[in-house]
Amino acid sequence: MNFAAKSNPNAPLNISFENKTHAQLGGFGGRAYMTMLDEDRWLRSTEVKGDRYGVPSYQLTRIVYEDGSTSKYFPAFLDHMGSTKIRVFSNNNECERQSGVAPRISKSCEPIA
Repeated sequence: MNFAAKSNPNAPLNISFENKTHAQLGGFGGRAYMTMLDEDRWLRSTEVKGDRYGVPSYQLTRIVYEDGSTSKYFPAFLDHMGSTKIRVFSNNNECERQSGVAPRISKSCEPIA
């Protein structure tokens, strides 16, 4: 989680859409693709030795819309998470984001001696 807290949320992610259902991602040294499965799901695959749909690939599933309403996949998400709580960052302030995951930083963003 420290890696996510230190990542720049404003860093660019280059996405080139071939059409409305297929895209290629760039900016991290590999070939990765997004293929729309339905309005709320995309398959994210990486080209490995010429195999576009080989390992590693996974699905990105939208569970909440911008307006706060839930998608049809939200109940499955709740079942999957069970009693596990998720971490949510409410802003782009790196100090405040790190204070929740790095014990050496206080909630006021001052280093702990």
